[in-house]
Amino acid sequence: MPKNISNKKIDGFSGKYLKSHYLQVRGDRQYLKRNPDRRGHKKKPNEEKNQLRFKDVNIYARSVVHDPASKAFYTPFRETLKQSEYVMAIADGMVPPTIESIDQNGYTGLAGQNLMAIATDNFQVMKVVFTILDPNGISLETGLAIPAEKENQWKYIARKDILSVSGNQVQVEAFDRPGNRTVALLLLDEPVKI
Repeated sequence: MPKNISNKKIDGFSGKYLKSHYLQVRGDRQYLKRNPDRRGHKKKPNEEKNQLRFKDVNIYARSVVHDPASKAFYTPFRETLKQSEYVMAIADGMVPPTIESIDQNGYTGLAGQNLMAIATDNFQVMKVVFTILDPNGISLETGLAIPAEKENQWKYIARKDILSVSGNQVQVEAFDRPGNRTVALLLLDEPVKI
């Protein structure tokens, strides 16, 4: 991939250049790339779905570039990864958060007890929502978790007493900055009485 170092006539331009090539600007560098050849290409099963998703992420990334507060969030990543805020926002939008674990230790169904979860993202998890569901899937309690002492750990403090936790489920939803959502479920066990 050739780089433009001294040609001042095309310096700063990007887009189509001749019929077979295009210019791409990455940070302070400019590259000349060959156009992709799509003749005879057959779409794979999830390709159209991914293209639609990429269009949505592209809309988000463009909004980041025009919003100073959002752009400021991605600026430190730009400096370390040598990519623009736009590219960082695309990367953030394409990768949803992950819920690595849900911890019910110490939760017996009483108000004031904690449920914990570890949620990570390639940039930042914005919020985590806990929902306690009965065996039929009906919501008994829902609320936002707060960041805990450890990195990527979220704590939910129960607000209601639940008579029997056996068979109930905890649903944890994690959201990142672009709005990607990940859901995980944990079946609650009856606590051991000693």
